[in-house]
Amino acid sequence: LTQGTSCDTETQPTYSGGQRTGDVEVIRIDGKKITIPTGNAFLKLRELAQEKGIDLVLNSGFRTMAEQEHLYQ
Repeated sequence: LTQGTSCDTETQPTYSGGQRTGDVEVIRIDGKKITIPTGNAFLKLRELAQEKGIDLVLNSGFRTMAEQEHLYQ
């Protein structure tokens, strides 16, 4: 279940309404950046889903301001 998961943390700035609000630690799951609490919840959910024969895929996660601006435009 944790294959493709990197517990190496990386600090990323956070924004709200275009204004910097602080920093957050992120990890990578399946190559996607994701906050640690969200990543833990996702891994638990994926484990429960797999017990029922359901495969969950993470297709989006934490985005930098530059990535968000690119998607918005």
